[in-house]
Amino acid sequence: SSPCAFTVSEGRVYVCDRENHRISVFSADDGAYRHCFSTFGDAPGCVRGPAGVAFAAGHVLVTEGVYGRRIQAFTPEGESRAILCPPGGKQPMLRGLCVGPRGRIYAADRCNDLIHLIQLRR
Repeated sequence: SSPCAFTVSEGRVYVCDRENHRISVFSADDGAYRHCFSTFGDAPGCVRGPAGVAFAAGHVLVTEGVYGRRIQAFTPEGESRAILCPPGGKQPMLRGLCVGPRGRIYAADRCNDLIHLIQLRR
């Protein structure tokens, strides 16, 4: 495994496991393993080397580290709900991810040297 990012919300710790292409979920109280979700791929529910994770509007948001072209929104249980792509014509390489006021998602784009602002609809 290769943990590279994490977020804590609603009593759970969500950890990006880059090498196993999944998000592992643990109890924030005692660190006990709860479950994991995702697998390698491009289909909804799959990711390629997750690199960033955040929590917003009841969703776990995950950026992909291998190609980094999208953010995927999952339920806390791991069901894919939406795939978000930054606006613009250039191919992004998303890395860092955070959520600001009013649920705005900020994602760092390594290739284009900018920060994308993406809105997640509830």
